Formats: sequence, structure tokens, C-alpha cells
Amino acid sequence: MANYTGGHTGELSPDAVLTSIDEVAWEEFTREQVPSYLSALDSFFFKQGPTVGVGIIWDEDSNVGEFNKTAEQEEILSEDTFIGNQKTKLSQKYTKKIPISDEAFRADMVGKRDKIGFQVGDRARVTRDRVGILESYGDAFNGSINTTPDGSSLASASHTSLKGFTVDNLETGSLTPDNLWTVTNALAQQEGQDGDPGSHDFEGILVPFTLYK
Repeated sequence: MANYTGGHTGELSPDAVLTSIDEVAWEEFTREQVPSYLSALDSFFFKQGPTVGVGIIWDEDSNVGEFNKTAEQEEILSEDTFIGNQKTKLSQKYTKKIPISDEAFRADMVGKRDKIGFQVGDRARVTRDRVGILESYGDAFNGSINTTPDGSSLASASHTSLKGFTVDNLETGSLTPDNLWTVTNALAQQEGQDGDPGSHDFEGILVPFTLYK
């Protein structure tokens, strides 16, 4: 028997059977509820500060060094203390243009106009966090985006202090309990700009979510 092809069908009269959309599948994410989700606004991992102009310029301080043992009436030796290694970092600007016609603005019936505003804010936060992490901690070993004032990558075996000492804060072992203890000890033995003991207490660890467990 032949199929009927005429008469009243949805194909011939789409407006009669599909006059408008019923719903819009808006994307909503809960990434900020992920355990220990890192944001660029986290004051522990990102030290925030004000800027004046289009960037920030800073120097390092050499510290004053430890005290020297001095005998009775022995000459007290002078110790230099100074700042140097000036570094300049320009602010970065991120933009996006999303034109909306006046007709679309006025005739919106599904809430797209309001959702655009929500999505712009959401994607601004994603951009801030992603760029902030990738261009700081993510670049710590390469130094292709940012370096310390001595010109080395953030994590380097050959940092040069203002007083000419070599400081090593590079550890490349895989994340195991033993290697984490090695890092903890390295932090505790960290030297200052004057070459004397500085020392840091291990307080936090930053890992990709695949290693969170």
C-alpha cells in the first residue's frame, strides 16, 4: 500500500504543530562547589594588592644579615642593606563584545537577554581564575610568562639573591609522601636574600583535581 503524501502534515504546515520553543536548555555549572576549588580571589594562594597606573613596579630588599660576634673593643663591621632588581609588570586587559539589536532586546520572550548578563559574569570569573592560575603557578617551572626579579622562573635551582647567593627552590619529584616531605624540608631551610636562614612553614598544597584524592 502506498504511503499518503498529501493532506495536512507537520511537514507541510510546521507552524501548525511547532509554533514556538517550549524551553531553553541554559547551561548552569557548580564548579565553585567542587572541594577546595581555587579562585584567583583566594588570598592564601594569590596575594592581592592595589595598582596605580597601568602596571606595578617593585624592587627586592636585601635584608640586613645575621649578627657578627664581636670581642671587647673590636671594630664593629658594617653591613650593606639595599633594594634592587627592579621589575615592571603591566596590567592585562580582557574584553568581549556581544552586540544585541534593539529589536532582539525588546522582543525577547525566553529570557535570553537576562541570561547573557549572567553568562558574561560567569565567563569573566572563569577567565580570571584560569588565566590567574596558568600564568602564575602554571608557569612556575618555565618562566615563559613571568619571572622573578633576578630573571629566573618562579621555581628555579639557580635564583641569585641581591647579595650574590644562589638560592634553590626547585623540586621536580612526583607527588608522593616522601617527596612532599622533601619539599617541606626545603621550605624550612629556605635562605633569605642575605644568604642567611629564612625558612617557611608548609601550609598549603596546590594540585590539579585529578590528584585531590
